[in-house]
Amino acid sequence: MNDETLSDKLLDLRENFSIKIITGLRGIGKTTLLKNFIRRLNDEGVSDDEIIHIDFEENQSIRDFRKLYEVVGGKIETLEHVYLLFDNIQLVNEWEKAVNAFFTGYPSEIYLTGTGKSKMTGELQKFFPDNIDVLELFPISYANYEKIFLAQYPEKLLSDYINFGGLPAVVKFNADREYLKNLLTGIYYETVYKDIVAEYFIRDAGLFDSLLRILARTGTKGVKPAEISDYCDSIGRKITTFTLEAYLKIAEDAGIIRRVRRYDIKADAPLNGLERIYFADNGILNAALNFAPDAENILAENAICLELLRRGYDVRNGRYASFPVSFAAFSESEKFYVQFLPGQENSEHTRLLRPVKKLKNYEKILPVSLNSGKIRNKVEVIGLREFLLGM
Repeated sequence: MNDETLSDKLLDLRENFSIKIITGLRGIGKTTLLKNFIRRLNDEGVSDDEIIHIDFEENQSIRDFRKLYEVVGGKIETLEHVYLLFDNIQLVNEWEKAVNAFFTGYPSEIYLTGTGKSKMTGELQKFFPDNIDVLELFPISYANYEKIFLAQYPEKLLSDYINFGGLPAVVKFNADREYLKNLLTGIYYETVYKDIVAEYFIRDAGLFDSLLRILARTGTKGVKPAEISDYCDSIGRKITTFTLEAYLKIAEDAGIIRRVRRYDIKADAPLNGLERIYFADNGILNAALNFAPDAENILAENAICLELLRRGYDVRNGRYASFPVSFAAFSESEKFYVQFLPGQENSEHTRLLRPVKKLKNYEKILPVSLNSGKIRNKVEVIGLREFLLGM
């Protein structure tokens, strides 16, 4: 979706008696969306006096709910209706108490942005279990990316998208690869150390950073606590199973990773253990990998997962009998599977196509190759570009 479409969605949500939460990674465009939404409100005749917009990353004088209530409450008590737009609300201690007071005590429409969807909704559900609307922002889709850059860089579009992702800053400055690497490294460090370590009071920031980098390299193969512990030992770090789970929960809650659980296709039931980890943006993932040249398959699989999530599917890693299936995607009206075929055609592809052959007669399954699609082992395979374009 572009900014205008997202603003339309926010305008539509006005009809709901709810608090609107906009979540997503640092740099995903939450602040830009709020500013565009203000412009749309002005176009509809809403005056600036009826809109209070505070970005708490810029306004550092408000850091607890009492101060927030004091500053805002005095401005809105005489207004018949007000729009409250609070950007980076997670920087205000116990912010949910002030939001509760505004929502119940004043004729207000409240829009909040912040990182960590589950944490933000969890805090509000204490007060409003049924009055929350969530708009989660994703990096730009490949389809929109191609529309922007097709005429300029037709030969390297897919490679750039897989390597550098779709954060707005990357799209804005898409030109020099070394510049993009430095930009994404900076965003990664700010996300980890400023947004996560500081907000969640993580005592061992280096260990948390090391864990994310381990997950970037191995997470698509499944989280194996023993192997992670052994690796940490090898680099002189110690991590317990308790700390590992706590850090995984924090990383997921903060929105930098997605924990994708397993699903038994044949039994139509969830499976325990060996969940897989995907990152919320390919550029952030690549920064965690230090832009390793051998990470093409990891990045491609991550892009597929993000595309399924962007389209609104509930995503699981599948298994059919003893065969792995990369993704099981569910919605209210649809269920299908995606099998990613990494690298060039080889014996691994033959193994990965076995469940495709078993499933294709009664389930929709899409084999996706990093390269252009073709017939392999009597199975039609589509290319990664075609999948990302929704073909």
